[in-house]
Amino acid sequence: MFNFLKQKFDPTIYKTPTSKIVLVAYDANGHVPNFEKARYFMVHVFENDRQVRKQMMSANQGGVHTHDLLEQICGMHVDAVVAGFFDGHSLHELKRHGIKTYVFDGGPGAAAKAYRMGSLEEM
Repeated sequence: MFNFLKQKFDPTIYKTPTSKIVLVAYDANGHVPNFEKARYFMVHVFENDRQVRKQMMSANQGGVHTHDLLEQICGMHVDAVVAGFFDGHSLHELKRHGIKTYVFDGGPGAAAKAYRMGSLEEM
């Protein structure tokens, strides 16, 4: 399998029944970009609505197809993805794997806080 991530998901982040793993699309411009155009993802791990871990993953977008990106994310046991927008195919595949999707217009820190506070509306 093609690994689009320069930095792999840290295997010491374990999924527990009370943890939520949330990816927030991130780009250097300070706004949450569209899912397919994201150059980075911030991995947030929440336990009982409290952030316990944050890690940045760098996506190597040069020549990476959305299919490879989706395959990698769907194999990470992610609970939710927050992005500026999702195309139809990406939205369908994430939903098919039980991953919740949220659209957010603003910065990545505010997106993670909005998720934690429960103020995002699921697509």
